[in-house]
Amino acid sequence: MKFEAPKGQRIKRYGMGVTIMTGHWAWLYEEKRWADWVKEDCCGKSRSSHAPCRTIRAFRRMLKKNPQLPRGSIVWVNRYIGHNAIA
Repeated sequence: MKFEAPKGQRIKRYGMGVTIMTGHWAWLYEEKRWADWVKEDCCGKSRSSHAPCRTIRAFRRMLKKNPQLPRGSIVWVNRYIGHNAIA
């Protein structure tokens, strides 16, 4: 995991969510899981490229539970500029 902020200045809370920059991944709100919307039938379901995630700890847990997500393109977005994390 890479942090934009240097060590000692990282903010590990106040996240806005998780987004995936590449691929065909969507967050299904009803099922609370990531799905590949090209391979799965996601029509008629509410979906987004952003998933709710408030802390770095929750972000790590989400990565651990979803090993199918493409590494290197998953971004935990913080409310403050320059404090995002990339996995």
